[in-house]
Amino acid sequence: MILHGGDYCPEQWLYDMEIIRNDIKLFKEANINCITLGMFSWSTLEPRDGEYQTQWFKDVLDIILENDLQFILGTATAARPHWLVKKYPTTARIDANGVRQKSGNRHNHCMSSEAFRTKASEIINVQLDIALQYPNLHSIHINNELNGYCYCDECISNFQQYLKDKFGTIENLNHAWWNTFWSHTYSDFDEIEPPYNHGEQSNTSLLVNWERFMTDIHNQYIDFEYEIIKSRTDLPQTTNFCGTPFCTVIDYFEMAKHVDYVSYDVYPQWNIDDNYDVAITAKKDLISQKCLDLDKDFLIMESSPSGADWQSHTMLKSGKLHEASTFLQVLTGAKSCLYFQLKQSMASCEKFHGSVLDINSNPNARIYNYVKDFGAKLGEVGYLAAAEMKKEVAIYLSWDDFSVIRHASGPRKDDYKLEAFYNNIVEYFNNVNINTAFIYEPSKLDQYQTIVIPFGYAMSSSMIEAIKKLKGKTVISFPMLAYVNENDKLHFGELPHNLTDEFGIVNQEFTALTDTYKLTDNTYQYTVIGEVVKAKGAEVLSSFDDDILDCAITKHNYNNSDFYYIAGYPNKESLRTILGDIIGQTFNPDDRCIRNKFIYQGKELWTLINFGKELKIENVLWQSGDESGVLKQYEFAIIEPVNE
Repeated sequence: MILHGGDYCPEQWLYDMEIIRNDIKLFKEANINCITLGMFSWSTLEPRDGEYQTQWFKDVLDIILENDLQFILGTATAARPHWLVKKYPTTARIDANGVRQKSGNRHNHCMSSEAFRTKASEIINVQLDIALQYPNLHSIHINNELNGYCYCDECISNFQQYLKDKFGTIENLNHAWWNTFWSHTYSDFDEIEPPYNHGEQSNTSLLVNWERFMTDIHNQYIDFEYEIIKSRTDLPQTTNFCGTPFCTVIDYFEMAKHVDYVSYDVYPQWNIDDNYDVAITAKKDLISQKCLDLDKDFLIMESSPSGADWQSHTMLKSGKLHEASTFLQVLTGAKSCLYFQLKQSMASCEKFHGSVLDINSNPNARIYNYVKDFGAKLGEVGYLAAAEMKKEVAIYLSWDDFSVIRHASGPRKDDYKLEAFYNNIVEYFNNVNINTAFIYEPSKLDQYQTIVIPFGYAMSSSMIEAIKKLKGKTVISFPMLAYVNENDKLHFGELPHNLTDEFGIVNQEFTALTDTYKLTDNTYQYTVIGEVVKAKGAEVLSSFDDDILDCAITKHNYNNSDFYYIAGYPNKESLRTILGDIIGQTFNPDDRCIRNKFIYQGKELWTLINFGKELKIENVLWQSGDESGVLKQYEFAIIEPVNE
């Protein structure tokens, strides 16, 4: 079964329990089978310190059980009551200017605060005392979209200890960070401050280690809640992630190790651009989250049934687009389609955010009815929750690479356009019907026949070793491979570090490319970055038409593997041709389907969503539209493999 439902905040409607009773009845009628609640209820459950009001919570859970719905318990720590900050001011964060934040907003509690943890433990146990009495409790959702930094004395002390544990001695740290530059040598760990806005911003090693520490302190906080819950129940636990390496500094690959299943909040901005392009980006983001831990279930915890009012434009979706955009979650391996929000809020900052029910709980409303229709279709394909994605192409991805290059001084000061490049790679393989997975950990690499490395600037030594051990594979790398270590310290020797034998090349220099100055090798165009690459045993497939740069594309057979190196970032059209020549599959620009392959009970299934013009399909097992063998725009289908 695929979960269908989402976030419901009954605490907003307690003045009339009949409203809540009717809402839950309507959810049931809309083919919703799971409700998430509790994450924003702290001030209602505990209106004053130590004073609990819980009967309403029991009443709501009774109604959910009566309607035969499952529920996910959100711990109430996602937003603090005002009395907490007033009575325990150290629960509030200190920002990068050294200013203690006031009460309000949402993500503003200090992860290190003992006062916060004490009160959090109390409210979580109050929730568990009630929720664990119900047999329809599906799982527990820790906090909500954890993120943000704190610069308080306790966090600084913890940061200094984190560095001491990591480096051992201050001399080791100084050498690792090359602190003799600009006379930045530390004499003791207690001299190290976080990168305040008015403090140290030039030491990239400090910046990236501060980011890693903040991931670590978030994970410690997750462990804190996890252990409280684990002492009471063996039900699975998660916390919802809300970003990718392209936009989020918290390392979700590390965070995924601390939960039982991976959950993600996905909010593509539909209708602001060509929806096919939006769908490609969404597929890339969804797969990047699915692959955070391939051994764990993947659930969508939040998505919008319509628009999102915090985006630049709150734009409505048609019923067909809703179905296509939400089935995209299932197509990328999700075992749930959950929404924020199930019911519209009467006021405050998300009152115009998309919702299944409006404030009037109108069962005739457009959104409610297309969610109902989609829920019925979702029930027909629930077996996909037990299917596994076919393994074909691995795309290397790492938070460290993006963290380090974000702070590096050069070769560019502006955007490296890396996310767009990853989109283009995903689009090519999607178009030629080859599955892609993002690989963060070295142990998974050998499971794939083809490995693509779009960006490996600070690639770890363990990943380099995994690449060196590959046999009989195809490896395709793009510029700036293995330049620096995790502290943004250049590697001694030839580049790419420890991979020159495999690729049969040496990187000597690089240059930034502007939008107006693009390199060409007489066949392909390159932008963003170009490298001075010299062949060292590799076959030169093409060279740059430039008086400084040399090899553009090389190929080297090593360990029975073919290692390709492309010394610049090709534009979209050039990338399609380069990958087509290597993979042996030609890109079809008229095909605008999103697709994925699954293995279910030993058989291969293909899923596809049409974001283009009407097309014919064969070997249909199931389809969302009414016209057999025809897939119209925004319709989707499951088919048996077709001979291509």
